[in-house]
Amino acid sequence: MNINYSIEKDGCSVATGTIDTLIPAGEIREVTIKELKNGIVDEEGFYQLNISYELAEDTEYALKGYSLGFSQITLPWIGKHTPESLEARFGSISKVVSEYPYIIMEEVEGVYDISGEGFKIAFNQATGWIEQYSIHDQEMLVEPIQPCFWRATTDNDLGNNMLEECKIWRTMPTQMRLRDFDVVSIEINEASYVQVKALYQMPIDDEGFVEMTYLIDTQGRIKITMDLKPSAMMPQIPAYGMMVQIDAQMEALKWYGRGPHSNFSDRKLSAPIGLYESTVAKQWVPYIRPQECGNKTDVRFMQVCNKEKMQGMQIMADIPVEVAVAGFTPYEIETYTHPHLMPNLQKQLSVSMAISVVLAEMTVGELNRTKNIN
Repeated sequence: MNINYSIEKDGCSVATGTIDTLIPAGEIREVTIKELKNGIVDEEGFYQLNISYELAEDTEYALKGYSLGFSQITLPWIGKHTPESLEARFGSISKVVSEYPYIIMEEVEGVYDISGEGFKIAFNQATGWIEQYSIHDQEMLVEPIQPCFWRATTDNDLGNNMLEECKIWRTMPTQMRLRDFDVVSIEINEASYVQVKALYQMPIDDEGFVEMTYLIDTQGRIKITMDLKPSAMMPQIPAYGMMVQIDAQMEALKWYGRGPHSNFSDRKLSAPIGLYESTVAKQWVPYIRPQECGNKTDVRFMQVCNKEKMQGMQIMADIPVEVAVAGFTPYEIETYTHPHLMPNLQKQLSVSMAISVVLAEMTVGELNRTKNIN
């Protein structure tokens, strides 16, 4: 067996080699990767060490070079992960550029408009949600951006009665009551921003709340922070994040995270971290019963755009998150008992697509990683 390695920076190979040390079965040896010893890394980038185990000669069951397995080690140089750095390294869509950046705030008939050169963002003052987000006069949203505390149920969930026990989280975004809404102009490091805060009361009692904070810069980028404090009476949370519904023409995907296939926090070691490109349609998994699929873990950057890659949306995360993109919302997936009953799937036609960005969600094996969130 041959042991080969490669070092990747931001998903692209920067060095390759072979480990020549003989390692007998069942024993341990210390080896040196010369490129790491010589200092191949710099401060700008995410680095992965990939190790593959391949047949050294032909066998009856496979040819020489066949991969028997792989390992991946995240190197301790995490690099810069500011929005500007991630966008420059991974992004490819047209962005707002202004020689004299500015932000205008305007209140009109229950809507708070925040605009600048090449973008416009509108908040509904009755709900606190972003209901319009346009870039270069191209409207991106089909539905308002909202918190999402739900993922589509799986067969395991049905056996665990999750749908009944956790159902209050399914409709939580529509049950929360807006208690406070505030818009202010602020400066951070001599840069201008608009900060929007919306505080929501959760149902059942007065203990639980959700606070949404939106920080908007002069290029129309939005940093969204959600602070959730659930009541002690609430059941476990299936997911903790946001859902964005955009135009279905945005069908091209590019992401830095685990892939290329679906993966979950308890089912991800077969999906190495890397830079991938695909389409929204290819994320669908045709299970006998429609259920959660297409999820990606350890995502730092996700781009969803049109075929020309000129217009779209970019998602950048300070810490690794989970992202799923589909032609259906989690709620729509649960509506059908078989794929052939799903109209958009049969026609390959959808008005919108749903992007779920979550910090954590209940796993396939029913391990609830969200129970300690507060």
